[in-house]
Amino acid sequence: MFLEMCQTSRFIKMDKIFWQNDRSYKIDMTNGGQIDLEHLETLIDERTRALIVNNPGNPTGVVFSKEHLEDILALANRHRLVIIADEIYGDLTYDGAVFHPIATLSPKVPVITCDGIAKRWMVPGWRLGWLIVHDRFRVLSEVRKGLVALSQKIVGPCSLVQGALPTILRDTPDEYFEHNKRVISRNAGIVTRTLKGVKGVHCLKPHGAMYMMIGVDKSLYGDDIQFSSSLIQVSYPWHVLASTAPDNSSIISRKNPSSVSLDQPSQHPAGYVWFSPTPRR
Repeated sequence: MFLEMCQTSRFIKMDKIFWQNDRSYKIDMTNGGQIDLEHLETLIDERTRALIVNNPGNPTGVVFSKEHLEDILALANRHRLVIIADEIYGDLTYDGAVFHPIATLSPKVPVITCDGIAKRWMVPGWRLGWLIVHDRFRVLSEVRKGLVALSQKIVGPCSLVQGALPTILRDTPDEYFEHNKRVISRNAGIVTRTLKGVKGVHCLKPHGAMYMMIGVDKSLYGDDIQFSSSLIQVSYPWHVLASTAPDNSSIISRKNPSSVSLDQPSQHPAGYVWFSPTPRR
């Protein structure tokens, strides 16, 4: 059984195709998006084998502090759990946030780190990623064999991309990453400032990845599906808004801010409130 993150105050069931049994733990959006460790611990039983930790978070944009990650590791060590660390966004952080790879913080807890080039290098579709097994005490020997067997049975990235990987990792200039961070940070700031003035909508300002979570007042706008569908129809490009959990949606902030004008309300989420039919009462 696996424990995975649920970006809301309620449960959502995911990955039924992949896992025989999974349980979703809560994160506290009123506490900077930190994992509710007390709730997480209530989900652990004798069948639990691993804990999935996504940092920086998709779709929250939350970057966990070193202290919070150490608390997670202490819990995993206490219950003898493997950490599956989804760190595809790595150091795509901004506004002072610092990314700490969880495997660097504990020599005891086995960690499987998931990473790749799709996000930080902005090349979705190239399908080149990797797993790093941190296993000082060799408790994952059989798992490692399974990973190798699986990698030999699935279709991977083309050989040209694989051959280019050393150059991609070694020679991409730092300014490329810094520019992307500046664009995403500015977009996040625009959306956060705008949403603060919208009745019935609240958000947590992101500090990592490309996303932010927004919560909507059901009495005004219906649930997350209704809100997202109406916003798409009225004012927003369909590919940048997604329902992620009950009563929450996520916004993807990749568009260059030079093409966004706050004088045109239809170009940002508040435009939905201005242009939509009368909200629910």
